[in-house]
Amino acid sequence: SIGFWVTRRLSGGATFDAFNIKCLDRMTARLASAPIRTVALLRLVFFLAPAFNQAMALTPMKFRDYALGSAIGLMPAMCLATLLLQWILDRGIA
Repeated sequence: SIGFWVTRRLSGGATFDAFNIKCLDRMTARLASAPIRTVALLRLVFFLAPAFNQAMALTPMKFRDYALGSAIGLMPAMCLATLLLQWILDRGIA
């Protein structure tokens, strides 16, 4: 979320719309239709990618939607990491 905020501030609020690229226009339109769900699903793929934070900052998405979608999308990976660490500790591997 810090990367999102910094990128949005440094860009001066500019978005991908300024590039007038049809492919980006279609993607941002899909993003605008269901921002929380889209971010949550993308977070499953781009778990902790800083570039993802920066790309989302260049969309017209609200920070609230980004943060909520990220929180939802990060939950499965964090649960798996917690269970894996517990399994490792139980086995005395670490």
